[in-house]
Amino acid sequence: DGRARFSRARVLRASRYNAWNPERRSSIGTRELRWEAVSTGNFGGFDLWLDELEGMLEVETEPVVAALPLAELGIEDRVFDAGGLGRALRVRRLPGVLGSREVRLSHRLSLRPAGDSPIWVCVTLESGHQAWSSPAYLFRSEG
Repeated sequence: DGRARFSRARVLRASRYNAWNPERRSSIGTRELRWEAVSTGNFGGFDLWLDELEGMLEVETEPVVAALPLAELGIEDRVFDAGGLGRALRVRRLPGVLGSREVRLSHRLSLRPAGDSPIWVCVTLESGHQAWSSPAYLFRSEG
C-alpha cells in the first residue's frame, strides 16, 4: 500500500495495470495517487501521463520511501529495494509514442555442466502484462 505525490507535475491521465484484486482500492488525483495492493510474485503499477517533467516524485510505502526528480527519469528502471525475494519499487519513463512493435535479441547462455538446462523467455508488455514461453531444455551429457 502506498502513495505517490508530485510537487509540480499534474496527472493528466492514469491507468492501473495488473490490479487483479478489485477489493484493493486506488485513488488518482491531479497531484497524488493512493493505492492498496497485494502481490503473489507478479507486479502491478500505474501508467501515468503528466503535464510536465519538472519537480519531484515522492513515493511512500511501508518498505520504501523515495524522492526523485522527474527530469532524471529515463527508460531504464530506477529500482528501490523493498526487502527480500526481489521485492522492489520501480519507476521509469516510457516514450510518448511507441516506435516499434518488435524486437530481436541474442543472449549467451550459461548451461549446467551436466544434465538439463531449461531455457525460457518472458516478455513484459508496456501495459505490464507478461507473456512466458514454455521452457526448452538443452541437455549436456557428462564426459
